[in-house]
Amino acid sequence: MISTGVTLLTGYLIFALFFLIPSRDETICKGIQVEILDADKKQFVSPKEITQLINSNFRHITGEKITNIDLAKVEEIVLNHPMVKTAACYKIQNGNLKVDITQREPVFKIISGEQSYYIDIDRKMMPTSVYYSAYVPVVTGNVNQKFIKDKLFDFIVFLQNDKFLSSQIEQINICPALEIELVPRIGQHIIFLGTLDNYKEKLERLKTFYEKGLNETGWNHYTSISLKYKDQVVCRKKQK
Repeated sequence: MISTGVTLLTGYLIFALFFLIPSRDETICKGIQVEILDADKKQFVSPKEITQLINSNFRHITGEKITNIDLAKVEEIVLNHPMVKTAACYKIQNGNLKVDITQREPVFKIISGEQSYYIDIDRKMMPTSVYYSAYVPVVTGNVNQKFIKDKLFDFIVFLQNDKFLSSQIEQINICPALEIELVPRIGQHIIFLGTLDNYKEKLERLKTFYEKGLNETGWNHYTSISLKYKDQVVCRKKQK
């Protein structure tokens, strides 16, 4: 009985040693594999750039044991890149270190004097890129940070969610009294919106005028279209 008990105990210890007690992972990092998950939509950053960023902050990351690499620190470094929104770092079966990232999403572009930057979906400033230019509305004029990140942001999101308006308006100019001028892609007129008060109702008037008015007179018949006044569309004809 004692002999049987010793045999069973020895067998259990061997089983625990190999199967229950976790062994230290000796996998060596063979390289860094970066995937930009939204690269089909925008290309503000490249896998090569992210790889160089990681290598510049970690010496000898290739050839190091995976267990010795601080994956959270790698993610932190990548997230410091001004174009990166999310980053996830993990080991994959081939021994590579995998880094999945998504990029920040610009909503509109600000051009003010010599400054040029985006406002992203989180209402934060985002630098422009020498590699890629986002197809978003351009904002010029009297740039006030509180105004552009609050009322103007909501206004532009509304424009972008409207199929007709998003295809028509390409530039938004902020006048000194925080009144808005809209520059369309088609036509040689300027649209005076006035303040952003009741802008949804004003834009509905604009859409109706475009559909029923400009389609008859022509897109280059007016130099200005004003929506400032309640229930009115006031136009100025082009001088012959």
